[in-house]
Amino acid sequence: MNPRLFNSSAGVGKPLQYVSVLIYLLNAMVSSIPLNAAFYMPLKKGHKYRWESKNEESLDKSPICFKGRVGQKQKLKNIPDWQEILRDFLAQLILENDD
Repeated sequence: MNPRLFNSSAGVGKPLQYVSVLIYLLNAMVSSIPLNAAFYMPLKKGHKYRWESKNEESLDKSPICFKGRVGQKQKLKNIPDWQEILRDFLAQLILENDD
């Protein structure tokens, strides 16, 4: 423990001194908590809880963003698998308008 935190002659006022002691104790508590490495590691392939993509093709890293009309966003979210339906529609739209 740092003795300067408890020494009132350190040039720190009482309220600030208590805050310093509290921060010191909280840091000591947090640093003493053992971290479970398995918690941060991804699940192995084939694990029953691991997420797997339904898509055969990989998706682009940058999303396509546009503004819809009022209320469309909430109604769209109520449609099951709406993102895949929209991807198929966009692919069809691009094929029809490809010059």
